[in-house]
Amino acid sequence: MSDTTVINQKALDDIRSLQSRGSGDLLTKIINIYLEKSTSLRKEIVQGASLQDNELLHTSAHSLKSSSASVGAMRIFDICSDLEAKGKAGDFSNVNELVETLNEELATAAAELRSYLVEG
Repeated sequence: MSDTTVINQKALDDIRSLQSRGSGDLLTKIINIYLEKSTSLRKEIVQGASLQDNELLHTSAHSLKSSSASVGAMRIFDICSDLEAKGKAGDFSNVNELVETLNEELATAAAELRSYLVEG
């Protein structure tokens, strides 16, 4: 990985340390689940922002924030923290900009996580 990684390697190492001998690859399973869930949560966040549905925005951002922390996607964690707070407060100022940044960061993080799957 380069110096410009968006995934905190320690988070992935922590997941690897939980791997027990003889079981399936835990890290691969977790990355695949994250990639799948982050796509659906991103869609919910976009929908919550466009409809100004503060509950949908709040809960979706909270879920993506938590799962992003578990795979070390800390930029996404930070953006989702902001979106979660805005949803909770019903504050939609700058939400579209945050969603745009989230989309960019998710694409970058997903590409990096996929490279971990290939590299093993």
